[in-house]
Amino acid sequence: MPEKLRVQVLLTEAERERFRKCALAAGRSLSAWLREAGLQRAERHEKRDRLDTVEKLEAFFAECHRRAEDRGREPGWDEAEAMIREESTRGLPRQ
Repeated sequence: MPEKLRVQVLLTEAERERFRKCALAAGRSLSAWLREAGLQRAERHEKRDRLDTVEKLEAFFAECHRRAEDRGREPGWDEAEAMIREESTRGLPRQ
């Protein structure tokens, strides 16, 4: 098992209490609960599909056009922008 290091996390009293209650409900220590939450978030971030190649960008726009054809029209800029935002934030936690 890899060596574990200590990390200081700055929280408000309200945040600490909120997280402590969640950890207690899960039957975990606060430290374990925070570690698991961080690992889950990192995994979601790493799995997110990014438009970082020409092929992915072309596939994205092909999907936009397919959706538009399903609706029988080309999307306007507002609708296209909404689709881009939806795809770029998929898997991110809601704020």
